[in-house]
Amino acid sequence: MTDRLDQMIRRTVTDLATQARGADLTRTALAKGRSMRRRRLAITAGAAATATAIALLTPSVLHPDGDNGLALAEPTSSPSASPEDVFTHTFLDANRPMELVDGWIILGSKLVYDRSRGAYVSVVGDQIYPSPTGTKVAAISDEQQNRVEVTDFRTGSSRTFDVGPSWEPQWSPDGTRLLFTVMPKDDPVRLEIVVLDVASGSTTRHTVDWNTYQCNERCQFTWLPSGLEIALALTDKGLEHDEAQPDRERGLQIFTTDGVPTRLVPVPGWVAGPHAWSPDGRRAVVSGTTTVDGKREGQPQIVDVVTGEVIQALASSDAYWVDNDRLLCWEFASIAGATRPAVTLRTREGVALERWVPPEEVLGHTPAPALARF
Repeated sequence: MTDRLDQMIRRTVTDLATQARGADLTRTALAKGRSMRRRRLAITAGAAATATAIALLTPSVLHPDGDNGLALAEPTSSPSASPEDVFTHTFLDANRPMELVDGWIILGSKLVYDRSRGAYVSVVGDQIYPSPTGTKVAAISDEQQNRVEVTDFRTGSSRTFDVGPSWEPQWSPDGTRLLFTVMPKDDPVRLEIVVLDVASGSTTRHTVDWNTYQCNERCQFTWLPSGLEIALALTDKGLEHDEAQPDRERGLQIFTTDGVPTRLVPVPGWVAGPHAWSPDGRRAVVSGTTTVDGKREGQPQIVDVVTGEVIQALASSDAYWVDNDRLLCWEFASIAGATRPAVTLRTREGVALERWVPPEEVLGHTPAPALARF
């Protein structure tokens, strides 16, 4: 873990805990800090990151020679060095789009794919969030967590929005809106659903009472595939909170985007976003829990949406359904004796089929690089 990340987590936990009223809220603040740490380390491979102030988010095309063709990057291929005997492709550079399977490509989180140019571009910021359409990118500086800057690759224009102290923003499936989970500093038991329309700059804010919809492990709203509803993983209040163990989730509370609760789905874990739901809506990839020697441990899982039954454990909850039977999963793999972030195509039973290793130049330190299919 980098010194900067350590300091940021400590600042976040201290800020939340100081304003929290009572021991229960202090534990909640610590849990939020712990979940931030887990998420931000999900795909770093321990790489040290340098703090970069986001003065003006200006993309710079990496190909001044004007070669913006859509030819695919040519990977080298070799048998995997991991325990799984999986055919592995290694992309040597980011000169061209890195295609995976069935039209899916790596969007990146440091270098970001600009669909209008057919090239990867450099974006300034500590946290980079490319849109699923490949036409926009949002960036946040660790020093200015309240602000997000959105750049439209097609026009080159950028705008900055102040949304308040929020967790990771998430693009809507159609790439037109950003969803934020905001916890106002003057009331840490209140959560706000903030939806930003990036074209008009308008925002809507709706309040959710944390005491009613208690979330300890990961208090973050995420989009459902329809783009009309969002979900929040609720903590199982029947179990005593233990900072040494992850909380167990009792289900997903579904809300409309204007904050109206509609139903509780028995999915026992946090769902990362619309890409984590199978196309037929019957299964979801979650950050769930399992019990080992009487202790709860975090475990990425595929679960049945109707029954909540765990179908299969996975190596990562950063997963994208290709179809109802296959997923693309970000996970660590042993490649030529080194541990590298990689994308693995797996069956829903967890069997690895194929793997792709991107160059480090496209990997930011947070979050896991996005994937998309155009």
